[in-house]
Amino acid sequence: MAAKFSERLERALASRGVPARVVLTDNRVRMLSARRVAGRVQVRVAHHLAQLGDEALEAVLGWVTGDRGAPRRVRVLLARASPPPPAPTSLRPVRVESRGAHHDLGAIAAAERARYFPLLAPLPVTWGARFARRAGQRSIRLGSYDFRRHLVRIHRWLDDPAVPGWFIGFIVFHELLHAELGAEATAGRRRGVHSPEFRRREALHHRYGEALAWEAVHLPELLAGTL
Repeated sequence: MAAKFSERLERALASRGVPARVVLTDNRVRMLSARRVAGRVQVRVAHHLAQLGDEALEAVLGWVTGDRGAPRRVRVLLARASPPPPAPTSLRPVRVESRGAHHDLGAIAAAERARYFPLLAPLPVTWGARFARRAGQRSIRLGSYDFRRHLVRIHRWLDDPAVPGWFIGFIVFHELLHAELGAEATAGRRRGVHSPEFRRREALHHRYGEALAWEAVHLPELLAGTL
């Protein structure tokens, strides 16, 4: 069944002038993706979407070839599909706290997903641990994406009424982009997560310039606790 879906989709794409290689995955986060590799498009489709058969094939075909209505059809199908159970893990469970004293990460993440990541599975987004400020501190990690747990953490110092919600939205967007694009292996070194494609996509955020400017102006105040 899986091989038939891959072969049929490859033939359908070829008939539209799109040479492609279709790979079926067990990914629970990146349900559908496409990128050009060595002169052809590599399409990665989650098994539980492919199992929907002809409907999924037509929707993915339209999505790859730019049919305007295809993303909505794919989202509808994903809502019907049954994802595989999560793989067993020895990782310690993480308590998810999305509602802060001033900002609700759940609502912020939902808005960013709806606008930029309609095919990305919902991910837990939580405030990080509480840390005391250190004298002379010069840097801060505003957010992170845990590739093993598929979890986004946002620094708790951003849960401040002086920090605009749209800026937190940009930080959440940045981490969801990590989930969307994954990481590239680098020879003999740690995984590369800020590839040229990542930077290109990041710059498409509608408040990209504002976010960089806000951080440049207010980061010293954030570090000092004087916002």
